[in-house]
Amino acid sequence: MTIQSSPQGTENFLSFSITPNVNAMLPARQLVEIISIASHDIVPIPQMSTAIVGVVPWQGEVLWTVDLSYWMGFEPLFNSSLSNTTYSILKVKTQGKFLGLLTYQVSKFICCETQKNQGITAADLNNLPESILQHPARKDCIKGVWTNSQGERLLILDTTSFQLLDN
Repeated sequence: MTIQSSPQGTENFLSFSITPNVNAMLPARQLVEIISIASHDIVPIPQMSTAIVGVVPWQGEVLWTVDLSYWMGFEPLFNSSLSNTTYSILKVKTQGKFLGLLTYQVSKFICCETQKNQGITAADLNNLPESILQHPARKDCIKGVWTNSQGERLLILDTTSFQLLDN
């Protein structure tokens, strides 16, 4: 995947939905690829954290996959009994390892001015579950908020600080 460079003071992001109502974006430099995969191709691993949906055999490697919605404290997206369901997985590199983040929907690449990124406001905090606010690893992965031209606020995530294997 090739991401074109952006003008100085801007950065490319991939926008996506964590849940139907929670939008986020991820710096494109942290994204390795976007994978579309059927639920029956995700192999569950017993006795793992409930947020880990399993592993995906992908291009000769085993990709651990996490239900990002569930890990962040929302309803789980993954349902192994829905065999005809296709999921979008963001393959990222975090702490020297590849990881798959199962998301609700992948949107588009956007270029935004980094100085327009904002910190989290009290209103943003009210829309997040307590499980994020009281868990340092989850809270630390949210680096700010960006408002698009339609007035939607997207959480800015940073996978370099993800500690997804902790409940």
